[in-house]
Amino acid sequence: MNQKKKKIIICLLLTLAPLAGLLLLELVLRLLWPQPPRGFSKSLFVSNHGLNKVKPGAKGRQYSREFDVSVAGNAIGYRDIPGFNASITPNIILLGDSYCFGWGVEARDTASARIAQTEEINVYNLGIPGDGVYTQIQRLNELNIPKCKAIILLFFDNDLSDEIRLNRSTSSKPEKSTGEQQARHQPPGKSLRSLLLENHVVRLSGRIIDFCGLSDVAANMTGSRELMAKAYGEVMEAHRESFYKSELWHQLQSQYTKLYTKAKEMADQVIVIRIVAPFVTKYPISKASDYDISLCDKEMQALARKNGVEYYSYSPADSEKLFFKFDQHLNATGHRALADYIISKMRLNQVNKVALPQ
Repeated sequence: MNQKKKKIIICLLLTLAPLAGLLLLELVLRLLWPQPPRGFSKSLFVSNHGLNKVKPGAKGRQYSREFDVSVAGNAIGYRDIPGFNASITPNIILLGDSYCFGWGVEARDTASARIAQTEEINVYNLGIPGDGVYTQIQRLNELNIPKCKAIILLFFDNDLSDEIRLNRSTSSKPEKSTGEQQARHQPPGKSLRSLLLENHVVRLSGRIIDFCGLSDVAANMTGSRELMAKAYGEVMEAHRESFYKSELWHQLQSQYTKLYTKAKEMADQVIVIRIVAPFVTKYPISKASDYDISLCDKEMQALARKNGVEYYSYSPADSEKLFFKFDQHLNATGHRALADYIISKMRLNQVNKVALPQ
């Protein structure tokens, strides 16, 4: 073999060896330390008569650095949970956004599934990521069922702060912005960031950064921490006194009154439960002198009492164990605790139990 060919072979080896090493390391990490891209499988969600739903019969996954779980659609267009039976009138209906949907946990670990299995009753989980009061009214309106025992509305502060941002971005009043409301509630599509996260080399680099303990440094360099702080700040908008004196809050009260009225027509007991994520109580109040984290509970509780529905604030003392560290949604342990909390608030002694599949 002449000198020229040797140089070519050496160059090829020097070029291909690192690539082969990366691919091998990627394979090992996939097997031992999986970190799939963040998001949902394609074609899981559909728009049905203006409402975003999980496509009936669809099967896919939801994934992030902290979880990789399966998602399936049931016959009525929501996330399927063990024991669900569309042919049987629900005993309990759970209504809400991603916390109700079961963001980041398997269907069997959701609060709705635990309630169904523990109490041996049929539960409708109508939670959809990003849902709000306008679409929740529509979801109840489209159900053609006899009166059930209880409707549980799982509420989070961004249900209000989302409306603040929506109101700022359009001159239309919330009642007239249903299309924009629906568009905002659509699960996120493919962004440049999500496409990058699906790239093996980028994902590998991210795992190496995590392994070396450099995540915080990387977050500062890429601006991720600033974006997270901004998101937290937006949620905290619902904790300003000025918001509860605004015309928008007056409009939202009217919509919640419609929701509560409809729920009372459909159920013997209506319960609103505000889920308090750890970052809300730990958010540095010094960032703004007019933050008051007691306001949300005070105003929402007064509104609930005015409409004859029960209101509770779910803020467990051991919340650090119940929420994902980065994602701030309830983990499987958190959903079990939430289910037990909900059960403790419901009048279930006269609920007819149903036979659930083993």
